Parts: sequence; C-alpha cells; structure tokens
Amino acid sequence: MSDSFDAIALNGIDSDSFRTKYNFSFEPTEESGSHCVNQMTRFIQIEGSNWFNQTKALSKLDTLDNNSELVSNSYKPLRIKKPN
Repeated sequence: MSDSFDAIALNGIDSDSFRTKYNFSFEPTEESGSHCVNQMTRFIQIEGSNWFNQTKALSKLDTLDNNSELVSNSYKPLRIKKPN
C-alpha cells in the first residue's frame, strides 16, 4: 500500500535471489508437488518472516495516511473503498 505502482501487487520479498537455497521446481507427481509445497512453506516461514521483521512492515501501517493520494491509489484497482 501507499505506493505509486498502479497495479494489484504487494511490494516485498521475492524468491529469485534464493533459488540456490530453495528448489521450487516440480514434476507432475504427488511426491514432487509435496516437495515443492514444503520448499515454499519453508521459504515463507524463514525468509518471508525475516524480511517482514527487518522492514518492520507493521510499524509502517501507522504512517499510511501521510500520503492519502497513494493510499487511495492502492485501493482503486480492487475497487475497495478506503475504510474510515
């Protein structure tokens, strides 16, 4: 939120720089799919949690109203009315 990027998206961590640490590839088998899901879960639990804590994203929620135009733009693509 509060970003000038006009799209339905979240700014945050992506897995590209972690490709050597996590294997997200899979084959059309149950075992392979389960392995991929487990890798994604680990990625989210470890790397996502670390990123979130490092950026202190929760503390930024209090400052969203500093730029009401950008906050409004975040709601527009989803056709959500900004809560009061």
